[in-house]
Amino acid sequence: MEQVFSFVLVTVVTIALTSLLAHSTVFGQPDLANNVSFLRTEAQQLQQMVGPWFGMLFLAVGAFALFGSAMGIIDYTSRLAADILKTTYLPRVSESRAYFWLVWGMVGLGCAILLAGLSQPITLEPMSKFRVLRDLIVDRTRMFEALKRVKGWIPIDGTYDLGPGPRIAPEQQEFMYQLSQCITCGCCLEVCPQVQQGNAFIGAAAIGQSLLFNSHPTGAMHKDERLDILMQPGGIADCGNAQNCVEICPKEIPLTDAIAEVGRQTTGKWFRDLLRR
Repeated sequence: MEQVFSFVLVTVVTIALTSLLAHSTVFGQPDLANNVSFLRTEAQQLQQMVGPWFGMLFLAVGAFALFGSAMGIIDYTSRLAADILKTTYLPRVSESRAYFWLVWGMVGLGCAILLAGLSQPITLEPMSKFRVLRDLIVDRTRMFEALKRVKGWIPIDGTYDLGPGPRIAPEQQEFMYQLSQCITCGCCLEVCPQVQQGNAFIGAAAIGQSLLFNSHPTGAMHKDERLDILMQPGGIADCGNAQNCVEICPKEIPLTDAIAEVGRQTTGKWFRDLLRR
């Protein structure tokens, strides 16, 4: 209850009062800034309505409030990070020393950003080849469309009980299990030099999933269709064998082995198609 009255209630009242103040002074003004400079505009309006001293007082209170909020965030995050560093990664370093370096590290980073003249707001892009949708969520539509192209699924003839499935050798099961761990995170496409804006390379993830479903006795019914798609522009032939994908994969999927096997399968299909003509 003490925190409810000392923090939540004060916060709600403060937001309500400042919102009413802003509505009564600058609401409806054209070209109103959507950043911190909004406070300067409101202070100028208050100087005209009340007096110069009130505008300066408003700026001082606003600066103190922003400073206090920022320092509170820095203090809270630094305490959490220092505790994690002490208990998990740096047991020999005292928590107070870790806290000290974290606080001044963030302060120094903020000063460096201001001195560098970076524009506001600063956009955080966790992946350069996927556009940001919101927060740190990126658009992975390219990967899902690639899975559609290679028919990344096993068709079933209804949902009724079909009895036990086909038997698969343990070695094959183990390899398929590794391929099935793909979470479509996009890391393999992010580090692949062949994946660029505007090109059609399907990527290592889709190639690995093609091999997964081609290896399944039921999915193998559409094996030739998948291989036909992978033999088209943007398919297996566009892989430059940089092998960055297998290094970055968080699930340690043997993507280069999968690409090599799919390469052998497409080569065999090309010869079979050639002999059928």
